[in-house]
Parts: sequence; structure tokens; C-alpha cells
Amino acid sequence: LEEKIKYHKVLYYQGRSEISDHEFDELENQLRKMDPENPVLFMVGFNNDNINKIPHDKKMLSLNKTYKLDELNNWIGNKEVISTYKIDGASCSLVYNEGRLVLGKTRGNGKYGEDITSKCRWISSIPKRIGINEKIEIRGEIFCKKDDFVALSKEMEKIKLEKPSSQRNIVSGIITRKENIELSRFLSFFAFDSIKDECLIQTEYKKIMFLKKNKFEIPDVILHRDSVSIRELIGKTKDFMISGEGDYLIDGLVFCLNDLRLHEEMGETAHHPRYKMAFKYKGESKKSCILDIEWSISRNGVFTPVGVISEIELSGAKISRVTLHNFGLVKERNLKTGDIIKVIRSGEVIPKYLETVSSGDGGFNYPAECPYCKTSLTIKEIRLICDNKQCLGR
Repeated sequence: LEEKIKYHKVLYYQGRSEISDHEFDELENQLRKMDPENPVLFMVGFNNDNINKIPHDKKMLSLNKTYKLDELNNWIGNKEVISTYKIDGASCSLVYNEGRLVLGKTRGNGKYGEDITSKCRWISSIPKRIGINEKIEIRGEIFCKKDDFVALSKEMEKIKLEKPSSQRNIVSGIITRKENIELSRFLSFFAFDSIKDECLIQTEYKKIMFLKKNKFEIPDVILHRDSVSIRELIGKTKDFMISGEGDYLIDGLVFCLNDLRLHEEMGETAHHPRYKMAFKYKGESKKSCILDIEWSISRNGVFTPVGVISEIELSGAKISRVTLHNFGLVKERNLKTGDIIKVIRSGEVIPKYLETVSSGDGGFNYPAECPYCKTSLTIKEIRLICDNKQCLGR
């Protein structure tokens, strides 16, 4: 069981997961019941080779997580919390001295990270100068936006590099490359924490607003004072994940106690801070074959691709149709009949395309004109659109 967990942990951090997050968590829970103090449960990252690594002044820990709203509410109690999306990318630490960016590091194994300063200098959303003279460390997530992923894929093909398979995979691949570091310009950064010797700020919310004030891009942040707003957010976030309409990928929510004095009181384990909790959605995935791709039109004229697949059973439901997100993704992945794909059903809701396992024969096809009004369709970034506002389909 230890070896199985380590094997899947390595694949996860390389962006090549073979099982869902929930399946991995179940393996850890099984080990936790057998041996609560097993060292494998407290591993952060996967690379424990400290040669040529840079130490973190303060450990970069993982997050404790739950899939149950009751557990989350019990952890929160009657305390104020803030929430942000859990961005699906790679954790990063930035060190500034006298207002200048001097170092960028990966999380690595939590104690030591790799130097990625040269890549960070290419990322436009990472400020190279800030108005803070004392030494400060900014932590956040490097990720790839959907439109940038399309552009990056074209650029990698152009320079004869292997085409990336997903937004998450490519982040790990780009920031650990020894060459073509200029590809980092297609990546983005969200800041969510700051560490400095003296901090007069008293709440987590104000700390994130401090980051925004100093020109860092931040994830959307919400201050919660009751469980009603938390329940509503969890429902909306599920819709955000299912629709695939956002600019970037998320894999849940992060909740943090707002009062920084509680952070000091509660402290940390070897694995995670006790004052933060990730809420994730259960997801089961299986392989299937695309039999056909249908295009449905929305009120605003956007055509959404739907994959008709060989029937499979996921989370107790028989699945024969799956959302393929948008035109840009279908074109980028060259999706077509005969492809074997991995399908995920997250949070007991609409199943969606996760990744391609193997490619079938033939090529990618899409409608050139609207089937309802015969207007020629236009391509706008990642969307296929009928511009005729009088279209009966719309």
C-alpha cells in the first residue's frame, strides 16, 4: 500500500495521474486506518533528493481535505473563513529583496524546491519589482489559462516539441524544462500568501488584499460569516467545474480561517496547516470510445460539442453522452470518432471529457454552417459561434 501511494503520488506531481484524486485519497485513508503515523502519509511532493535544491525558509505544506460539507462545517464552527478556488497548477514561492524579484522556487518536497527564477521572469503576471523594500516571500500557483494553452500548443508544435496533453500537465513540464524557457510566457500566476519577518495585518482577507494592492493577481476571494454562503458557493463551484467555461482549471475550493491569531494557536502538522482546509468533489473516471460528436447551440449562439460514447457506468449511473467543453478543446485535442477517452463524473453530476487515451483514425470535423439558419459559423478564440441573432436555434 505504501508503494502504491508513492507510485501514484509521483504520477500526480508529474501531471500523469492514472487514478482520480478521490481514489488516491481512499488509498491514503486505508493506510491511515492501518498505521496513522506512517511516514508516507506525511510526504509532500515526491522528490526527496535534496542535491542542488534550494531550502524553503518555511515549509510549503500540502492541504488537509474533505469531500463532505458536514466535515467542513464542523471544522469551521462559528469562525469567519475566507474561500478561494483551488487552482489546478503547480505551487510556487517568489522571494523579493529590496523590491526586486531575486528567486523563484517550486514546492518540491516541501522542505526543498527547484530554482525556477528564469522561468518566473517570463511570466507576465509575476511582478519583477514591487513597492516593498524589506525581504518578503510570496506564495501562489502557476497555471495555464485555456486560451494560452491553445497558443502554447501551437507554439510547441511549431518548434517541433511534443504536443501537450492537458493544461495541468504542461505547467509541470514547462517549469522543469532546461531549455525553451521562453515558453513560460504562456503561463500565469495567482498569489495567495505572503511571508515576512514582521506582519501587522490581522486577517487572512486583508493579507490577500495586501497582495492585490502590490500588483499581484489573486484568485477570487470571499469572506464567509455563516454556513449558508458556504453551501451556496460549493454549489456554484460545482457548476463552474462542470461547465468548463472558466479561464482556468480548478479542482475544488480552499477555506482558511480569517483570524491570523488562530493560525498561530492552531499551528501545523508535518503535512498540513490546521487552519486551512480544501473542499474537493468526488469523481469517478472510466474509459470509453467516441461514437459521434454532436453540436448543440446556446442562446448566445455558441456551439457546445457533446460526445456520444459507448455506454459506461459511473457513480451508479449509465453514461452515453459526455460534454467535450468547447470548440477550442475539441480542435486542440483533435477529438473524433474512434478516440478512446477518459470520462469523469465529478460530484454525481454531468460527465465530462478528461483526456485522450488513444487516438482513432480520421480527422477532426466541425459544422461550417449553422444547421438551423444556414449562416456560416465563425470561430472566436475557443468558441464556434452563429452570429445570426434571429436564428431559431438561438
